[in-house]
Amino acid sequence: MKIFVFVSFIVCLVTIISPVEIFADTALDVYMNDFYSKSNEASQILKEIENSLKEGSRKKSML
Repeated sequence: MKIFVFVSFIVCLVTIISPVEIFADTALDVYMNDFYSKSNEASQILKEIENSLKEGSRKKSML
């Protein structure tokens, strides 16, 4: 009887503590993923523009 109570307690503890993953793709998830990917692309483009402007100003100062 004590083993049954102990095993039941362990099973309940594991089911409560273990995280439950939800694999549902909601519309919000889709929009957020799209936003983050486009934000990363825009940041990369801005970095490239900044680098090209810096290179241009360096070339002008060398002349």
